[in-house]
Parts: sequence; structure tokens; C-alpha cells
Amino acid sequence: DFLHTRYWVQTTITFPSSTTIVMEAKSLLAGPLLVAKPAISIAQRARCTSVRAQRLLGRLERARTIPSDARRRQLVVKAGADGDNFVWKGGGSGLAEVWEGPGLYVEAPKGSGVEWFFLDVGPKNSKSPPVLLVHGIPAYSFMWRDVIPALTAAGRRCIAVDLPGFGNSTMMQVGAGFDYTFADYDKALESLVERLELTAKGPIEVVGQGLVGGTVAARWAGMNPSLVSKLTLMNTPLDKQSAGEVFALKPLTNPFTAAITCQNPLNVVGKPIEASGPYSLGVEDQAAYMAPTLKDGNAGFIVMAAVKEIKKNGPKAVEEALQLLASQGVKVEVIWGASDTWLGSKPPPLGNLDAEVKILEGAGHFAAEDWSEKVANALLGRKYD
Repeated sequence: DFLHTRYWVQTTITFPSSTTIVMEAKSLLAGPLLVAKPAISIAQRARCTSVRAQRLLGRLERARTIPSDARRRQLVVKAGADGDNFVWKGGGSGLAEVWEGPGLYVEAPKGSGVEWFFLDVGPKNSKSPPVLLVHGIPAYSFMWRDVIPALTAAGRRCIAVDLPGFGNSTMMQVGAGFDYTFADYDKALESLVERLELTAKGPIEVVGQGLVGGTVAARWAGMNPSLVSKLTLMNTPLDKQSAGEVFALKPLTNPFTAAITCQNPLNVVGKPIEASGPYSLGVEDQAAYMAPTLKDGNAGFIVMAAVKEIKKNGPKAVEEALQLLASQGVKVEVIWGASDTWLGSKPPPLGNLDAEVKILEGAGHFAAEDWSEKVANALLGRKYD
């Protein structure tokens, strides 16, 4: 099925009679960021079931060694009438399945049809507050995989969730009852905390990261100050300018290109995550991030809806959150990956918000992905740099 090639190369197909397939090695060929990063073999990213497809991969691999300022090339492949099979296999990665294995599900709000995927690990009788970990988009709880073991080793109970529409949580079609607005997420997170009885024994620590995740965590903490012992915001929009738009996801706000762009998992998950920081993702990690988007046809449209909501209501949502946190006296710390290509190398002035700021050199927007040891140490109050 040649359509599968769009997960790694942009494919144009003419039906029904033409057998010409144009494949543009869009992200694989040019760009100084790509050339500066370690090469990842395309052959590792997919398994081919035909000799012709394997030859194509070889040509693409050789093509990506061209200088960064060279023109991108188009490779034209003649396919037989029956077509060669080029099947996406997740790069042979089983990490997504391993992560999903011990997970649990809870419907929140009850009766909404929205199920949250979550992991609940670490000692339930810990004397320290539980830690609720909320990822940013377009990632999912998989990003905390190397942070959680360090926290549980320190005696902390960790609850890592997938926001609705991401990871293994429900990917409800937009317009079917959950529209991925800040109001929807506010209500859903409120219900989740109640249903899991996370605050039954006292206040909890909340860690919110990035776009949507950080904002929703901040809003919940501001609206429930008595239930929060500490709020940590990681590379989260903290002013109107950064709250309204992120260049890396801008194609998803264009009405002419968004519907096409959002159907390519590489464009909505793979490229943005890798471009947000200083490092290349490993093949298996890249595959694991993309795996949930391959299970549901709504995935890309959900990211598009969330990005539109950021552009429309992000500044207001962030402003309200900051006002609530300042007025309610919530204890806040900001952990910031200094190599964040989305939001910049440091947080903006925080105004009336009294927060401790910890700058992590060498980490990007998804700092937990780039340098988990530093993140874990910062969260535990240890030396982190």
C-alpha cells in the first residue's frame, strides 16, 4: 500500500489508471538542522516487502547526503499495476506496546465516552504527595518514561496521563462531544482527579508540560489551590505572545493545507517533536511517538483542532491561569529547557507570579525527552546542572 509511504516521505498518487508515483523526500534531504543531526538510516524506519522499494530506499539514503543548501529532489518511481507493497512497521519498535501494557483507563467525565489512559506507579503509601504528570502536545505520556523511574526510586508515586485525543486515550471525532478546547480539558482534568481520588489524602504535585498540557495543568491548579502542594510548569507558554501560536505547528492552522498536513503522522508528531530541541530522536522512539496516530484516523484532525484552539483562545487561557496562580498564592516552579526552538531559551518575565525558575542547559522543549536525568533531579529538588 503506497499510501503508507507518506509516514516517511511525501507521496503523490494519481488514480485510477496512472502508475506513476511521485515521492518527495521532504524532510529527509535538505535543511541545516537535519544535516547537523546524526544520520538515521531510512532502511531502519520501515520494512520493505519488495526489491523495488528497497532500491528506492537506497536512492533516498544516498540523496540525503547532499549539501544543506541544495535543491530538494523528487524521485519518480514506476510501479506495476498491482503496486509494490511498502508497509509501515514502526521501525521494528515495540516500545509503544511496552509502554501501553501496564496502563489503566478511566472515563472522565463519567458518561462522556472520553477514556483517559494513565499509568499509576510507585508506592501508594508514600509520605510525599503524589505527582501528576501532564504531557504537552503532540507528545503523550511516553515522554516521561525515563523520568518516572527516578521519581519512584525516590519514593514518589507517579500518575502519568495521556490527554484525551493523544497517546492511548480516546480519540473522539471533533464535534462528537469533545472538541479539544481549553474548556473541555479543564472539565475533563477536574473529573479525572476526582475519579482517581488523587487528592483523597491531601494536596498533590502537578507537573504540566508544553502546549495545552502545561496550560491546562496551570488552570486546574489555579482553580483548586488547596489541592496543590506545588505546580511545576515545563516549557509552557507564559505570556500572550507564546500562548497564541507556535511556528512549528503553524501549517495546521492554514485552512488550505491543514487537512492534508494533519493526515501525515510524520508532520503532526515526528517532525515537530524532533524539531523542538537539539537532538535527533532514535528510530524506535520516533516510531513509538507515531504509533498511537497510526491506530486512529482522527489523530491528525485532533492535533489540528488543538492547534486552532491554541491560536484562538491560548492567550486568554494563559492569562487567566497566571492571574489565578498569583492571586491564590500557589507554589510554582518553572523548569525550562534552554534549547527550546519553539518558545525560546528562557521563560518570559513572570510579572506577579512568584516562581522559582530552573534553566536546563542542553535540553529542548520536551526536556524530559532530551535530558531526563536533569528533569528528574530538578523535580526532586536536587542539583540538576
